[in-house]
Amino acid sequence: MLPKRSSSPQSLFTGEIKPRELRVEPGVYAYYGWKNVSVGVWVGQAVKSAVTGIIDMSYELARNSPVGRSSVVFVLDQLPAPTPEAQEEMKRVYASEGLACTAIILEGTGFWASGIRSMTNNVRRAAGSSMLMRVHTAIEEVIEWLPSAHLEHTGVTLPAPDFQRALIAIRELGAARAALAPKPSASS
Repeated sequence: MLPKRSSSPQSLFTGEIKPRELRVEPGVYAYYGWKNVSVGVWVGQAVKSAVTGIIDMSYELARNSPVGRSSVVFVLDQLPAPTPEAQEEMKRVYASEGLACTAIILEGTGFWASGIRSMTNNVRRAAGSSMLMRVHTAIEEVIEWLPSAHLEHTGVTLPAPDFQRALIAIRELGAARAALAPKPSASS
């Protein structure tokens, strides 16, 4: 659960909490990097072309993070499940080189969350991925698990208070950025 915001997400970026924008797919997602962690905020349905963009980003992250990397993904409540074509592409993301840990935060409950959780686990199994993955419902759960797993598998420390502030700010900023990004024109 996100705390009540008293300032802009940008104002939360102080000191070492300065994420870099990695990729924005208008109306679908925004991804940011902090240390050797990518943080995605999905605001729209995953389709094949959007997931292909994540694969391209993953290759670049693998080159820039030789010790390995982790990923945190926010899935906003009630988003449609990824298309079957997107699910096939997601296997490539889950099997990408150097991806040590993934934390998925489902911002919903009930049948929707159960369906997304099941689909995600099935895609990961089908990919034959050895990365560690957990599905959560709140940032606090990620903070309890990911910093120690990330350290164990990459050797990189994620200070919990900084990591939590980064996730809160990126969640807010990413949702706004993805939703407000200019859509490509018909001639693009």
